[in-house]
Amino acid sequence: MSDLERDPERLLRELPNESPPPEIVLAAVRVFRYRAIAVIALAFGLTVSGIYAAHRFLGPITTDDEVQAVRHGGRTVTIASEQAVSGVHVMFWEVIWKGGKGFAHFQAWDPQNRNFGVEVRNLTIRGRPVQVVGGGSVGSCCHPDTDEAWVQFADPMFPAPRISADVAVSIRPEDAVAPRVVGIAHLTS
Repeated sequence: MSDLERDPERLLRELPNESPPPEIVLAAVRVFRYRAIAVIALAFGLTVSGIYAAHRFLGPITTDDEVQAVRHGGRTVTIASEQAVSGVHVMFWEVIWKGGKGFAHFQAWDPQNRNFGVEVRNLTIRGRPVQVVGGGSVGSCCHPDTDEAWVQFADPMFPAPRISADVAVSIRPEDAVAPRVVGIAHLTS
């Protein structure tokens, strides 16, 4: 705390004779404090409003937000195809799309609690590979030994019954520095 906040009476007694009257000095100190509080409140209000406006008007911010926006007005194809690769289970849950934007939902888990990773290497719709734009793990998993990912793809075609994906599974052994690919799961609808 500054001297001004600790003992204003002492400071008033120490004012030089050429200073304004004590009442004016106290009023100036109060005005300064109230303005500082108002500036802080205004900054907080603008921050909250900006976050709301960005989310509302600029579109989705996180992968989960984008998935929900596409799911809201789009279509869904449930795949529910699962395969185990070296003990790691990989499941291709669904594909959602709206216009030229879509997402493929993958989940992987290891009952042995090993350190593993998954990577979508090939996504095929109607026998034709589609371009994977982005994707990765999202925070919607509930277990530490589970990895869940929404992989974004761009394709103007609507998904048909023939949808497939190749997912590489890698495991990092306890004594290894880098993970090694142990197999590829071929998941189809």
